[in-house]
Parts: sequence; structure tokens; C-alpha cells
Amino acid sequence: MRHSFRRSLILVLGALLLPVAASAQVLTFATRFTGEVPAADEKLFREALASEAAALWKGNAKNEAATSALLGSGANCAEASCAAAAGAAIPASAAIFARVNDEAEIFDFTVSVFSAVDGKLIVAEKGECTFCSLQEASTAFRATAKSALGKVGTLPTATVGKIVAPAPVVAVVTPPPAPKPAAPVVAAPAPKPAAPVVAAPAPKPAPPVVAAPAPAPAPAALERLDAWMKGDKKVTIAATPAAASVQVNGQIVGTGTAAIQAAPQKLEVTVVAPGYTTYTERLELLSAAPGLDLRIALASESGGGVDLETRQFRRSAGWVSTSLGVIGAIAGFALLSRDGEPNCAGASSQCAEVYDLGAAGGMLTTLGGIALGTGVTLLFTTPPEP
Repeated sequence: MRHSFRRSLILVLGALLLPVAASAQVLTFATRFTGEVPAADEKLFREALASEAAALWKGNAKNEAATSALLGSGANCAEASCAAAAGAAIPASAAIFARVNDEAEIFDFTVSVFSAVDGKLIVAEKGECTFCSLQEASTAFRATAKSALGKVGTLPTATVGKIVAPAPVVAVVTPPPAPKPAAPVVAAPAPKPAAPVVAAPAPKPAPPVVAAPAPAPAPAALERLDAWMKGDKKVTIAATPAAASVQVNGQIVGTGTAAIQAAPQKLEVTVVAPGYTTYTERLELLSAAPGLDLRIALASESGGGVDLETRQFRRSAGWVSTSLGVIGAIAGFALLSRDGEPNCAGASSQCAEVYDLGAAGGMLTTLGGIALGTGVTLLFTTPPEP
């Protein structure tokens, strides 16, 4: 009797936990390829990413093909905002994005995981493979993907989503049962008053109800989010510090560095990092230009706006100037002490001077004092690192 009760309890707990496990669904979106990756070889990288996701999340990881089937053209999405839009479309906890670039057999790639609840970045991992064959590059990419996915930890609670099964919605378009109530009304007494009653039932409002459940807007929204990135103009952004978040038109495109393909248009580039002043610049990508290459160094919010490189330079210059000032002052005093020494022994006068070092000693002493003062000023006025 006790064993039967335990089995029943285990079955009930399993049934309750099953939907919780199934809710932690992860979507793998389109992997972006730039540079010289042959289209025929892209499959190696896609399979590597799908394999690592499936190994970690078992049946709850949807590969690119499954994501495309759920979202249609919206599966071409490749950035943070698209993850939140995808979560609004289907139940999901997170979305995986990947980028692979090849320039003259120098591969670099990024694997990012975003929350499907609010689009925030959960983890991003970068990797590279220099002068590698395609097989070596795919192996290095798999290692990067495994490292990134292994750092995700506990997934957020999955979104509710709106798309459950797009196909069955068409089957709901069977409100022809409306004519059946019409037949008995015709058979009712007073055929003339019954005629308006037949026209009165609501078969007409029913068709709008069928047109209303159109969850198709979700993929369209995803398509619009990604539309500005479709083009042949390369935009490269390198930011300092390396942990800075790089955004273009309000979407996160990388951390520290980013490389995207965009169409000619107006772009707004924003670089954000904790403890630094946010940088925003509005640019126009012209059709006649090959692209844009930006180098952005953020200024620190503390220390009077002096960044790390400036602080290091001022401290180094302060120590060098102080050292030279001390050496110059010592040398100047030494020369001054030797100035006017007579060329004869004893206390007799009228002896010619052996050394005439007064001018040199005075100049060295003066320059040493200036260098010493400058160095001390640099050291004491440079703000400490935050």
C-alpha cells in the first residue's frame, strides 16, 4: 500500500514538473557569416552550434530550422531586440545568436545568449582561429559555443508567447454552422417576420473574428527590427574599454568591437560602459562610401573626466620629470662647489682658477628645480584611478 502511494506521488510530481522543464525553451537564430566563409561550408558552424545547444538543453533547444518554422522570415533576426520580440511570439526562455567572420584564413567568432523575456544579454563569448583550415575553425567555434552556453546558468522563466500553432488557426474558419439555425427559423410560423430574423443572426460578424487572430505580425515585427542591417556596407566599431556595449540604432551589436553589414542610411552609434560617459554619434552611411571604421574611447565619469590612458601618461611623466629634476639639481650643486678652485697649494692668493663652472652649475640647478617642480605637480594633481 505504501509503495503504491509513493508511486502515485512520484507520478503526480513528475506531471507537475514536466511543464516547468518544457518551458525552458531556447531558440537558435540565424548564424551570421561575413568575410570569406563559403556558403557551402556554413553548415559546419550551424551544426556545431546546434549540437552544443542540444547537448546542454536536450529537447528544449530549437535549432535554426525549427526556429525558422516557428517564426518564418523573422528567424533572420540576429540581435538583442529580436530576442524579446521572439519571446512575444512564442514561448521561450532565451535565444542564441552567433557570428562567424573569415578574413584570409583568420577566423573570429562571437556566440551570445539573450533573454527572450526582456532581450538583455546573458552571456557573450568571443573566439578566434588564426591561419586555420575550415575544419580547425569549426572546432574552435564549437569550443567557443560550448564555453558560452556553459556560462548561461539558470534560464529565466519562459515567456507565454502568442503563437502556439499557426496552421490550426485556419481550421477555425468553419463558422458555417450559422445556416443551421436559419433553417428552423424558416420553418417557424409567420414566414414574413421570420425572414428578417434569418438575416439578423450573426454570420457576418463571424468572419471578422476569423481575420482577427493573426499572430503573423510577430514575424513581421522581427523582420522590421532586422531590416536596417540588410546591405553591403561594412561598419566596424572598436570601443575602449573592452567591456563597453556597442549599440547601433538602439540594438546591441557587440561588446568592445562590432562588425555589421548595413544599407546606406542614417545610423546612430551609442557606446555604453559602467563608470564611463556614454558616447552617442549620428552618422550617415552614404551609398558611394565603402563603409565606416570607428574607433571610440570613452571618458571616465570620475577623476575629472581624465581617462585611464591620460592618468597613466601623467603619472609616468611626473616620475620622469621628478627624477631628472633631482639629478639636475645634484649635478648643478656639484659644479657650483667646484667653481673658482685655485691652482696652487696653501693660502697664498693670486692663483689662477682651475675650473670656471659657475654658469653651467647655475643653469643645471635652475633646470633641475623646474623639472622637479613640474614632476611633483603632475604626481599630485593626477587623480587616482576609480
